[in-house]
Amino acid sequence: MLMSQQSQPQKIGEIEGLRGILAWWVVLGHILAVSGYTTPVFQSLAELIIAQHYAVDVFVIISGFVIFLLIHQKRETFRVYIGRRFLRLYPVYILCFFLAVLLHPLNGSFFLFLQEKGWHDYLQYYEAADGHFWTHISVHLTMLHSMIPESALPFSPGAFLPPAWSISLEWQLYIVAPALYFFLKRYKSGFWAVTLAVALAYQFSYHLGSFFMDSFMPFKAHFFWIGGASYFIYDECVKRKDALSNVFTFLPLVALAILLFAGFIQDASHAGRLTPLVIWTIVFSSILSVKVNSRSLFAKCVSRLLTLPQIRWLGLISYNTYLIHWPLIIIFGSIFPRLFEVHRQEYLMIWLLAAVVPSTLICSILLHRYIEKPGIAYGRKLAKKVQLETSI
Repeated sequence: MLMSQQSQPQKIGEIEGLRGILAWWVVLGHILAVSGYTTPVFQSLAELIIAQHYAVDVFVIISGFVIFLLIHQKRETFRVYIGRRFLRLYPVYILCFFLAVLLHPLNGSFFLFLQEKGWHDYLQYYEAADGHFWTHISVHLTMLHSMIPESALPFSPGAFLPPAWSISLEWQLYIVAPALYFFLKRYKSGFWAVTLAVALAYQFSYHLGSFFMDSFMPFKAHFFWIGGASYFIYDECVKRKDALSNVFTFLPLVALAILLFAGFIQDASHAGRLTPLVIWTIVFSSILSVKVNSRSLFAKCVSRLLTLPQIRWLGLISYNTYLIHWPLIIIFGSIFPRLFEVHRQEYLMIWLLAAVVPSTLICSILLHRYIEKPGIAYGRKLAKKVQLETSI
C-alpha cells in the first residue's frame, strides 16, 4: 500500500483556480503566436502571453504538488494509482488527438497560408508529422511520445496536437512519482539527495540530445520536484502552525532555487525562465499564509482571486481547455482565409479570438461532462473493486 490510512484528498481552491488561469494563458498564447501579434500596443504583455510555455512549467509544478498530495493522502497500490491517473488523462487526450489527426490536412493548408503571407514558418512541423504519419500515431498511443529525440523522430512530442507534449511529460512523472515519494519517506537525507539530483539533471540534460519543448523528463524534473517539495512544506504547516518559523523546512527548496538560478543566469536570455518560479512562489506563499491565518493583505488578495467561483470553474475544466483549443484554432484558422480577405495579422487574431474562445469554452464543458468525468468515475469504480478483491 502507498499509505497506512485512508483519507480523501484535499482540494486546494487556489491551485484549482490557478489551473484555470494557466489553461487560458496557453489558449491566448497560441492564438497570438499563430496570428503573429505585432502591434506595439501592450507589446510587453503580448510577449508574455505568447511565452505560454511558462504556464506549462507552472502546470508541471502543480502536478508535483498534487501527485504527492494524492500519494500521501490516499491508500492505494501502484496498480490502482497508475490506473486512475491513466483514466484521468487518456480519454480526453486520445479523443483530442484523433480529432487533430483528422484535421491534419486543414493543418497543412493553414500553415501554408501563414507561410505564403510570410508570417510564420510552421509548415515544417506539418511536413515532419506527415513524413512519419503512422509512426507518430503509434508512439502517441502510448503517451510516451515526448521521450523521443528529434534525431530519432522529428517533431514527435508536438505532432498533430502540439499541446499534448506536456501530457506525455506528465505521464512520465506520474510513473516515477511513487518511487520518489517512498525514497523521501525512507531516508532523512532524501530531500537533499533529490534536490542535488534534479539540479544536476537540469544542468546536464542538454547532453541528451534535442527534444521539442524540452519535453523529456530530465529537462523538467526540477519543476516537478519544486511542486513535490512544496507539498511536504504545506503538509508540515498543516500539522504545525509554527512550521513557517522553522527555516530548516525550506532549506532543500531554497537550495534548489539557488542552484537553478545559478544555471539560468549563465545566459541573460534565460532570465525569463524564472517566471514559473516567481508565479509559484507568489501562489504557494499565499496558500501557506492563509493556512496559518497570516494577516498578509497581499496573500489574502491572491487567495480570493484564485478562489473566485468563476476562476475555480475554469480550473475544473482546464484539462479539456488545454487540449481542445488547438484543433479549434486549426479549424477556424483554415476557414477564415477562405471566407475573408485576411491582409493583416491583427485581423486574423481578432477573428480567432472571437471564434476560438467561446467554442473552446463550450467544448471544454462538453468534454468535462461526457468524457473526463465518466473516465474519473470509472477509475474510482475500478479502484474500489481492486481494493475489495485484495481485502478478501
